[in-house]
Amino acid sequence: MSIDGKTAPKDGRGSSLSQFMSKELVSRLHKLRSEVDAIVIGVNTIITNNPLLTVRAVKGKNPSCIVFDSGARTPLNSNIFSSEANTVVFTSQKASPDRIESIKKLGADVLICGDNKVDIKSALRKMHEMGLKRILVEGGGKIRWSFFKIGAVDEIFLYLSPIVIGGSDAPFADGLGFESFEDGTRFKLKEFEKIDDVLFLRYLAI
Repeated sequence: MSIDGKTAPKDGRGSSLSQFMSKELVSRLHKLRSEVDAIVIGVNTIITNNPLLTVRAVKGKNPSCIVFDSGARTPLNSNIFSSEANTVVFTSQKASPDRIESIKKLGADVLICGDNKVDIKSALRKMHEMGLKRILVEGGGKIRWSFFKIGAVDEIFLYLSPIVIGGSDAPFADGLGFESFEDGTRFKLKEFEKIDDVLFLRYLAI
C-alpha cells in the first residue's frame, strides 16, 4: 500500500507495488500464505493483475484460492486455473450456466452463493464447512470492505511502500464506509518493523 493508502495506481495494477518488496518481504508474504487455509480475492483483481497466489518464495503448502465472482467473469486463461492450488469460485444466481460449466471444466469448484451478488456471510459458512478456517483476504479494495463491513476481520497485515499515488481510485477498503467511528472495527498495533524503505505493520482487532 502507498503512503496515502492506495493499493494501486490509476491503471489498477496493484502488482506494480511489488517493485518495493525486497526478497525478505516477499518471503514473509509467501510464508503467511503457507500458514492459511485459503486466499480470497475478487474477480477484478484476477482480471487486472492475473495473480498466481501460490507459495513460491518459501517451502510450504499452497492454500486454496477463493474467487468472489458474482457474474462468473473470471477469464478462462487465468493463472489460478493453471496452478497447483485448489480453486473455488463463488458466484451468484445471475451468472450464466454456460460460463459456470466452462469454469468447472478447468478443474475449479463453482458454488452459487447469493442471488445477484455473492453473499459473503453465506460464502464464509460454506468455506468453514470445507475446512477453510484461516482466510487471507488479499484484495481488492471492494472485497476487503465487504469483510470489514460484516466484522469478519480479526488481523491486518500492511506493507507501507515509500510512494504517494494520489487520486480517488484503489483505496485499501473500497466501499461506502461506516457512518461513525463507533461503527468501525478497532485495532491494536501488535507489531511493526522497518525493512529498507518499507514499513511492515500488523494489527489485531480489539
